[in-house]
Amino acid sequence: MGRRLTSTAVFAVALMLASCGEEGSPGIGEGGGGDSEETTEGPEEVALPAGGPTDPMFPADDDAYDLLAAGQCQELKEAAERWPAEVAAQHGADAVELYRSAAHVCLGEWDPAIEAFDRIGTPELEGSCPRDVVYDWLKPLIEARKADPSFEPEILRSEGSSRCPDGEDEDGDEPTVGPSP
Repeated sequence: MGRRLTSTAVFAVALMLASCGEEGSPGIGEGGGGDSEETTEGPEEVALPAGGPTDPMFPADDDAYDLLAAGQCQELKEAAERWPAEVAAQHGADAVELYRSAAHVCLGEWDPAIEAFDRIGTPELEGSCPRDVVYDWLKPLIEARKADPSFEPEILRSEGSSRCPDGEDEDGDEPTVGPSP
């Protein structure tokens, strides 16, 4: 009888702890699913790409990657809207659409985010590590939203480190580039 009481008490404590909520809920692709009767949890948390590398978009002179990593999504959106044709000519139309889509996702503007992402096609991101990181961050979010229109993650700043080398060229006019893993 004592053993059954102990098992019941352990189960009750586990249930009580589980009902307290999940403050550290996993990000996209990190599992943590399961059958839960309660569906009123907060939104899934997704971290922005980690800061460190730079990707200045010349001749506009906006550091697109840094704006995204810093969570300055409105500023990135406005920058991408005002970039002259020379930015696309120098960096490629895919780079412009990539950052445009990322800014919209960050702001929760899914229709324009998906439209911009779909214009990327096969990404020609010129071997840019920062752009590869943004694409790798963006693609599963767009796919998740297409699969589930109610997908609304909470976008948070990253506390991690980037897989790209830090810094920029001495003259500051080239994006930081490195091999993709």
